[in-house]
Amino acid sequence: MKFKQVLILHFVFVLSLTISFISNAQNTELNVETLLPNFPANGFLNVDKDGNLYASEYGVFTQIGGSGTRLYKISPHGKLLDSITSLSGPIGTLKDSKGNLYINNDNDTKRSIILKIDKEGNQTPFAEVKGWPIGMKIDKKGNIYLTNYNTPNIYKIDQTGLVSTFIKHDDFIGSAGIDFDSKGNLIIANFATAKVFSVKPNGKIREIAHLEDIVKQGWGIGHLTVLDDYIYATGIVVNKIFKISLEGKVEIFAGNGEGKTKDGSLMNAALNYPNGITSDKFNKILYISEYGPNGGIRKIQL
Repeated sequence: MKFKQVLILHFVFVLSLTISFISNAQNTELNVETLLPNFPANGFLNVDKDGNLYASEYGVFTQIGGSGTRLYKISPHGKLLDSITSLSGPIGTLKDSKGNLYINNDNDTKRSIILKIDKEGNQTPFAEVKGWPIGMKIDKKGNIYLTNYNTPNIYKIDQTGLVSTFIKHDDFIGSAGIDFDSKGNLIIANFATAKVFSVKPNGKIREIAHLEDIVKQGWGIGHLTVLDDYIYATGIVVNKIFKISLEGKVEIFAGNGEGKTKDGSLMNAALNYPNGITSDKFNKILYISEYGPNGGIRKIQL
């Protein structure tokens, strides 16, 4: 057989394998799984560089903050690794590149104390933020950004604990969800209005989408995460997860609308008031916390 014929046959073989792989990938149905059933952590979620999940037990709002007291560290397989107790309505948490853990704690809707816990377990107040800060994200330089539910401010905390206003806009009153896209723009979702915004590092604001049909009695988007430049946002009272492109295309990603914890394919599974959401960007996993009664921690392997 001539070399040219061998080359053509090899090309056809590789092409057939590629088509088969793509076809199989497209036919693989994604599923919603329950990582931990009937689990009390119903607030903000975050994943560290090792793939471990941090889940805040916000609890029930009691006029002066959440009733929860614990922060959980959970393995990707659902094993409880550690917990921090004696907290006061912890809303959110994150880890920096040095291994320091930050907790948005003791929030009475007028101010919040950001706790810092170092690798040795030493716990110290890091910053006090006015208003009702909800979501937290950290940039590559170690600066923390926070949404604020009852003020128009997006706050910034530098590595020394100094708090400043990064940007102020009336559309940000009621904001909760926050993350970065691949270009370093902040993606912010308003809990009360279900509007989603992009904020460039220079402060330029662009409205990406408005999911007005999902808002009921002031409850819209719980939290969001950005994975491969797609926004995944929780529709907390419609019991669905939405996938939003940075250009503003909105689609239902998961949830049949029933308010309960039931596993299954994306469109057949039920979500019990999905609230927190985060992504393991390396392993392509979505994690969701549920605010509803007897809710759990859910997982979607993309």
